[in-house]
Amino acid sequence: MLFDSLMLRSIVHQVQRTASGSRVMRVFQTSRVQLVIELSLAVPPGQLVLSCCPQFGRIHLDEGLEPDPTVNYPIGAVARRWLRSAVLVDISQRQFDRAVRIEFANARALGPQSRCFLILEVMGRYANLIILDEEGIILEAVRHVGADINRYRQIEPGLEYVPPPGFDKLHPGEATAEILAGTVADGDTVVGEWFRAVLQGASDLFRDEALTRAGIASAQRSGALDAADFSSLSSALTEMLSETDSGTAYTYTCPDGDFAYPIRLQSHPDCRAERSQDISAAVAAIASSAMTHTQLHDIRRRLNQAATRAMTIVEKRITERRKGKNKSENADDVRKLGEAILASLHEIPRGATEVTLPDPYALDTMLSIALDPVLSPQANARKYFARYKKLASLREQMPRLLRAARRERYYIEGLLDQIEQASSMAELHAVQDEMAQQGYVKQKGPKRRVAMAKPQLKSATAGGYTIIWGKSGMQNDELLRAARPDDIWLHTRKTPGGHVMIRVNNKSEHVPEEVLLAAAGQAAWLSKRRNDSSVPVDYTQARYVRRLKGTPPGYVHYTKQKTVFVQPAHLAP
Repeated sequence: MLFDSLMLRSIVHQVQRTASGSRVMRVFQTSRVQLVIELSLAVPPGQLVLSCCPQFGRIHLDEGLEPDPTVNYPIGAVARRWLRSAVLVDISQRQFDRAVRIEFANARALGPQSRCFLILEVMGRYANLIILDEEGIILEAVRHVGADINRYRQIEPGLEYVPPPGFDKLHPGEATAEILAGTVADGDTVVGEWFRAVLQGASDLFRDEALTRAGIASAQRSGALDAADFSSLSSALTEMLSETDSGTAYTYTCPDGDFAYPIRLQSHPDCRAERSQDISAAVAAIASSAMTHTQLHDIRRRLNQAATRAMTIVEKRITERRKGKNKSENADDVRKLGEAILASLHEIPRGATEVTLPDPYALDTMLSIALDPVLSPQANARKYFARYKKLASLREQMPRLLRAARRERYYIEGLLDQIEQASSMAELHAVQDEMAQQGYVKQKGPKRRVAMAKPQLKSATAGGYTIIWGKSGMQNDELLRAARPDDIWLHTRKTPGGHVMIRVNNKSEHVPEEVLLAAAGQAAWLSKRRNDSSVPVDYTQARYVRRLKGTPPGYVHYTKQKTVFVQPAHLAP
């Protein structure tokens, strides 16, 4: 997420205008890296958000945020103790760097002379949020940095706060044409690199915009710049800072991502700009969208890994059970060996390792039988009979166990498809809850029964009929529970996917063909074959569909079905 020094300058000016002198009402955390300070502002938004997240570091005003009761870190406890009833008296940006300092009076409710400070450093993976006392001593920080990590600058409670190094770069507001001209030490350096090396807070976007406004190509050599170029660049920087201070704000929709910025960009003609109410509103909107996208990606990846891991286990189980089934088919041959030993006990010498005896069921056929020399002939016979009993038991159980493993594989294939197709956090959370109930993902905290909310089904109308469908296994079970005997149930043939139902409502006439095809198209669209041109969909009355005990959610057996071939088509709810 883009949040550079120009963005920070705009936010600081907004907070100075709207929140200076306001009292702290409450302080809470929404995550380990985000602190929210609720202020007594007459007009919302009145929540000051400070985030030192490496990907989404920012500061802005927002509203409607609530504490997460599962989040409890030292930074939150220290902030609540020191900022209770405090008053925000000042906020400032450190030069043109991505660091902000917020000063509070009445710290710990000890009077206006008692001060404390919050330092937010929005610096990517080095971002941090630090609380200082009035002497500049660190009280707490989100990230502790020891001497083994940084010898120049340690961040630990009890140590004096040391600001990040400034590298003696030039503030854009002080960059006159003469000063800029004097910074060109190596004329062979391209302008883009020279700009970043000389000016504070020069993000790629800030640099590109300044050079575009000045009419200077980023790839040209800095030694080729003349007095007019330096004058144009100085004017462009002044213009950008002045526009930022005026309080403008825009959100940009670009091919490579969306972002907020406080000025109207000339360097990105391919982006669509939209004027925002203020910079905080723009930042909040972009941050919410970006974090939701990232969370979607993260939870999708985690669930996909869990389902893939479960699929690997099931595939291995199927292989082992298939081998066991094949092995158990020889049970009668093993029994025959034991019977042959019993029939010829007097012919078997003690201590023999192998013996050839006639087949009890075909006397003209001889059997070669391996023996344990330590055991007596009777004990060897008992050993073969014990092995026979085990194989006979396997022969009886393996078909059922193999069917159960194949059903589970079918179910997991459906889960993988749901994970891939989920387009919202609600859909992914529904899949996650179902996977937790089935034991495919671990629960956080102590083990407990997963509380499942009633699955929410979606519906649409076609030709005067209501068509209802489910996506997940739990939703498919709920759909079957809600079905009436005469309702029409549909599902793609031999393919994981959602179930669809046409609500008949005791109508005596047959369901019109166009309604049946619309419902079948929805069933095909909910399956793994949604990209095929023709998909077979089975349909039957709900009275002929039943859940099988001991099978995964959504697994059913149906009879008296008919089949229609359709092209997948989504019905809008």
